[in-house]
Amino acid sequence: MSSLKKLIGRTVEFHGWLVSASRRISKNTKFMQLRQPGGELIQLIDKRPPEQRAGDAKTNCSPTGNLPAESVVRVRGLVCKRPLKDQRPGQECEVEVQDIELLNAADSPLPFNPLQPPSNILTCLRHRHLYLRSPLMQKNLRLRSELSYQIHSFFHEHEFCEVETPLLFKSTPEGAREFLVPSRHDPGCFYALTQSPQQIKQTLMASGFHRYYQFARCFRDEDLRADRQIEFTQIDMEMAFVYNREQVMSVVEALIRFLWKRVLGLELKSFPRLTYKEALARYGTDKPDLRHDTSFKCLNEILQLNLQNDVLIEAFLVKQGGHHLSESFCKTLKHNSKQKLNYIHVKNENIMHSWSQQLPETKLMPHETTRLNEFLGLEVGDIIFVSSRPSHSPFAMTALGEVYPLVHKALTEMKVAPKLNEHEFAFTWIVDFPLVTPDASNPNAWKATHHPFTAPHPEDIHLLQNNPLDARALSYDLVVNGIELGGGSIRIHDYQQQYEILRDVLKLTDTEIRSFEHLFTILRSGCPPHGGFALGYDRLVALMAGCRDIRDVIAFPKTASGKDLLFQSPGPVSSSQLTEYKLQLQPSNAV
Repeated sequence: MSSLKKLIGRTVEFHGWLVSASRRISKNTKFMQLRQPGGELIQLIDKRPPEQRAGDAKTNCSPTGNLPAESVVRVRGLVCKRPLKDQRPGQECEVEVQDIELLNAADSPLPFNPLQPPSNILTCLRHRHLYLRSPLMQKNLRLRSELSYQIHSFFHEHEFCEVETPLLFKSTPEGAREFLVPSRHDPGCFYALTQSPQQIKQTLMASGFHRYYQFARCFRDEDLRADRQIEFTQIDMEMAFVYNREQVMSVVEALIRFLWKRVLGLELKSFPRLTYKEALARYGTDKPDLRHDTSFKCLNEILQLNLQNDVLIEAFLVKQGGHHLSESFCKTLKHNSKQKLNYIHVKNENIMHSWSQQLPETKLMPHETTRLNEFLGLEVGDIIFVSSRPSHSPFAMTALGEVYPLVHKALTEMKVAPKLNEHEFAFTWIVDFPLVTPDASNPNAWKATHHPFTAPHPEDIHLLQNNPLDARALSYDLVVNGIELGGGSIRIHDYQQQYEILRDVLKLTDTEIRSFEHLFTILRSGCPPHGGFALGYDRLVALMAGCRDIRDVIAFPKTASGKDLLFQSPGPVSSSQLTEYKLQLQPSNAV
């Protein structure tokens, strides 16, 4: 509306959508609102007599001038200042209508009013074209566009070269399930949509482009959740001639600081660093929310338990939790935990001095309960959660890490614990991830924690042969408020080391190893040391927009089952199309 002030006294043409039914206040006066492209609302006042409206050939309206909400119109009128009593902040002006042309009448009624969209996410997805007109989506997608512009500017200033990489790649055993695309020219052969441009950007480092970036479209056939879609965008970057992770991390941190300052007007504090082991020990997850004041404690020393047993026993104390957390609530937490978890409500002095003999994690360990109580600061009325976990676990979240946010949420709802500051951005770097972790589906095997191209920590190379689970990786994740915003690593640039890790550490088959022959050729051709990073663009925009669900910052997202309800995809194809690709469908009940 502020832009209208400059037009007061002028006759101007506007176009957009009528956002609500007209409101008549007298025989010759009625009010309407027009939503312009971009979402700005303009107050229209039509003082023309009915016979003038009926005789106006340009209007294409009925004599009464009643138009369905969301009809598209073109309006010509005089910009005036509103009466002082009617002025509101941002609503100081109105347009006195001279004529209206109907460009396209909307159906009546529409499924919903875009200014008051429903809370049902499926309805919003099914009628996405209407939901995109809502103020929320208009604001979020324009923020997304502004961020894109600022990110391009940052990389240009830092001498990065934008390179578009192929979406149609080849299937390689990198990790996530791939989307396959059949080739019509090579029956029985398939492309794979890129999970990320990882191997391609490493190729660029060997090709003389020492600083690369792009907004990369990526595809992973995974189960969806609030912060994940099967197709997504990441800000992808790679740098050659880097010799330590700080060189890459400093550029990423500078980018984040730049965006928060330029777009949100906020100065960020320096990003602290936590090792992977520290994050799991203190917060129970490799995606810690530093706004939480956790107090997890490891009991191994008190219990005289040697770490060589590969077991960590940890405890989390809820002070006076017995007054606030019900028995059924605690039992539900224990029942729902995917890992070993127990709890004790210290109701009286007898339990205070005997609780450790009741839990399977502690009853067989040599210890003094009094000393254990002093270590924990235990008092009557407290609730203590205890868990045991292997020091090398396939899970990046411990049982206590699962429990703590649920306990905190329950306590905040009862107003006995402070809520987290939603306007605080607690960034942290997580470093020193294990190079490999146990495979949850096969306890006798392990897999790359990030991806198979991550370089091992130079101090741990001697562990690769016999103790690979103890070897650290030169990888790093950026986490904020419990959200993994992105991750990266220093890559393996030596062919021999890459081959040995695939063969001897990850135990890939000869066939799987041969699928990386193109990468071996590239590494043998003179590939410099390099490293990179990828920021989840959808998560970044959601974070800066204050949205919990990334679907609110994506124009056309999918449902949790991967369906597009507006365009009805995926959908069946004809038998002739299948024949052209030499494909045949199995019956759905086939084994």
